[in-house]
Amino acid sequence: MTGQSAAVPSSLAVLETRAAGGDAVAMLTLGMELLVAGDNGRGRALLTQSAAAGEADALRQLALQDAAEATDAAGWTSAFRYLARAAAAGHGLAQQELVFLAGDKAALLQVEQGHALPPEAWDNFHAVIDHARLLATPAPRQIMKAPAIHTVPGMVPAEVCDWIIARSRDRLVRAQVFNPVDGKARDTVMRTNRDTRYPRGELDMVQMVLLRRIGAVTGYDFAAMEPTSVLHYQVGEQFRQHFDYLDPGAYAQEVRDFGQRVGTFLIYLNEEFDGGETLFPITSYRYKGRKGDALMFRNVKPDGTPDRLTLHAGTPPTRGEKWLFSQWIRERPRRG
Repeated sequence: MTGQSAAVPSSLAVLETRAAGGDAVAMLTLGMELLVAGDNGRGRALLTQSAAAGEADALRQLALQDAAEATDAAGWTSAFRYLARAAAAGHGLAQQELVFLAGDKAALLQVEQGHALPPEAWDNFHAVIDHARLLATPAPRQIMKAPAIHTVPGMVPAEVCDWIIARSRDRLVRAQVFNPVDGKARDTVMRTNRDTRYPRGELDMVQMVLLRRIGAVTGYDFAAMEPTSVLHYQVGEQFRQHFDYLDPGAYAQEVRDFGQRVGTFLIYLNEEFDGGETLFPITSYRYKGRKGDALMFRNVKPDGTPDRLTLHAGTPPTRGEKWLFSQWIRERPRRG
C-alpha cells in the first residue's frame, strides 16, 4: 500500500514538470487528472494550454467539458465549436462525432472510410447542429409509485443505439460485483454477463448529449452521474436478483463521501432477442423495452432510505443478444 501511495504523487510530479516545460500531452493528461479530482479551474486551464499548443484531443476534451456544463445555447455552441476545431485538427473520433450529430449520413460514411473532407466542412457541420433538437426528451410514464418506476418510450433514436453498441463491442469484459468486505471487484455466479465502463475522459460527444438528456428527464446534473456502463448479455447470461442502492452499513463511508445511489436509468439498445426482461420479483413487474426505450427507477424511498421493493434482476436472453445502456445516479454531485 505504501508503494502505491508514493507512486501517485511521483507520477503527478512528472506530469507537472513536463507540463511546465510546454509538453502538450502532459498538459492534457494532467488537466484530465485534475478534472477527475474536482479541480475544474486548473484542469480546464491546462486543457486550454494544451489545445493552444496543438493537441487535438485537448480541443475535443474542452468540447466535452463545455457540453457537460452547458446551461444555454452559448454553452452548447462553444462545445460544438471546440469539436469542429478538433475535427479540423485531424482528430478522427471528433470528425465522426461532429458529422453524426449534424445528421449527415453520407459524410459519416466518408469519414469512417478514411476519406478526407475539406477544412471548411467542419465549420459547416458545426453550424447545422441543432442542440435543442438533440436535447429534446419524451415525457416519462409512471408505472408504479412504490417502488417509483417510470418508462420513457422512444428515449433514444435508433441510430444513437447503434452508435453506442459499435463503440462498446470491442471494449467488453466480464462484468464483476464489488465485495463490500474488501472493496474489490470480483467474478461471481450471480452475474455472468459482460460490460464496459466509460470514465469521464473516455466518453464521446454522442454519449455526453445522451447523459445531458437523461439529466433533463431525471432532474439530476451530469456531475451526479457515475461512470456510464454498457451491458451485454448472450443467451443464458444474467444478473441475478440484487439492489442498486448502496448498503448503508457496508458502504457507510462511500455514502457519506459521495451520496447514496438514488436512481437507475436503463436504455434498451436493441430488441432482436427473446427473454432478457428486467424483473422486479417482489412486485412481479417485468419490463422489456423496444430499441431506444428506457426504464428508470428510484432506489430509495421519499425519505431517502433504501427501498427494498427495488430488488431486481437482469434475466437471461433465450435467443439473440441483449444490449443495455446503464446509468447510476447519486443523490449529489461527485468527483470522477
